[in-house]
Amino acid sequence: MEIGKAKCIVKALALLTMMTLFLISAGCGGGGGDNPTAVTRCVGNPPPQGCLYTTIQSAVNASNAGDTIIVHVGTYKENIVVDRKIEFKTAGDGDVTIQAQDAYEDVITIKMNGSSSIISGFNIFGGHHGISLNRADNCVISGNIVEHHVEHGIVLSESDHNEITNNTVSGVEEGQVVGILLDRSNNNTITMNEVPYNKLNGIALTASSGNQVIGNSISVTDGDGIGLSLSNDNRIADNSVTQSNFTGIVIGQSSRNSITGNKISDNEGLISIGIILVGVSGDESNNNLIENNQVERMRSYGIVLIYARDNEIIQNRIANTLIDGIVMDIDTLNTRITGNTITENGVGIYVYEGAVGNTAHNNNILSNSEWGVRNDATVQFDATLNYWGPEGPAGQTFGNVKVDPWLTHPVP
Repeated sequence: MEIGKAKCIVKALALLTMMTLFLISAGCGGGGGDNPTAVTRCVGNPPPQGCLYTTIQSAVNASNAGDTIIVHVGTYKENIVVDRKIEFKTAGDGDVTIQAQDAYEDVITIKMNGSSSIISGFNIFGGHHGISLNRADNCVISGNIVEHHVEHGIVLSESDHNEITNNTVSGVEEGQVVGILLDRSNNNTITMNEVPYNKLNGIALTASSGNQVIGNSISVTDGDGIGLSLSNDNRIADNSVTQSNFTGIVIGQSSRNSITGNKISDNEGLISIGIILVGVSGDESNNNLIENNQVERMRSYGIVLIYARDNEIIQNRIANTLIDGIVMDIDTLNTRITGNTITENGVGIYVYEGAVGNTAHNNNILSNSEWGVRNDATVQFDATLNYWGPEGPAGQTFGNVKVDPWLTHPVP
């Protein structure tokens, strides 16, 4: 009997152990409460069969980190706060619009604990900002239409390593202040977004570094297409900026940025500039690369440097600006201008007093209506080894410009 009782006790302990392990793996034990199994929750208004929630915020409040929320067709008037990691999807049965209930609050706010959230496929309408990330990292905002907000479309504040891609961020005809704003936010990727109708900037970076701004289309802005302020080590590549009333790309008190492969055209404001590098004394815009951009049909200037040092302007096309193609002004030092085609401008390259140690070699400088190069500085400007057209540089320079030797064939 004692042996039989012992066997029963062993079997009971084994069964109890198996039940305990099962409960833990199912999230019912002490460890499972901290890491519950991910759940998919459904929102509809009115809710279809199987949906438990009529508002997105109520589904957020019921969710744990890692859950997914699927939203059915309809308009939801809410201001949503995301404070846990959630993936938001549309159900695929029609457009889903999230409209600000309070026009002075953001439509969707992702907080720090909402890091790694995903928002894709929604229409975000109204609100102070459309979508704002506040110290939220590693989020993905993709495929949304964000429009008609009071101030900015998508805002990242102290938020790093996020992906903002394939969104349409529009101020509609009355304009937004900034389409996509990065404020003290680093190492983010901003790609393939459409950003029309801006009062200030299409895309703006303030005190933000290490970001990739690639392949975006920005149009119809009263201010600048892309603006960098106190922002270093960013890559601005393959973007299109059209119909800006001021500047296509602004590099303000910012250094070591790469500005490559962008197309800037048809800027028709009273002072319209393709690309400007500008600083202040003691805080210049230095060591930036301006390469392989197309700057065409500017009402004023192609590329302007003011308080800018040790920058490279390489293999760009600067054409059809009404005043000057490239301007170097106060405290612009050691600029290297190489391999560019500078054509059909008023003045090709204009060097003002205070611009020293700058050079232009291996460029095509031709068919400019006033001068190929004008130098108003007291020191000589070195413009040797350039192609000036089949007739050479005679009559194409003003001031102390060194042109000999020059090239007899165009630079490829």
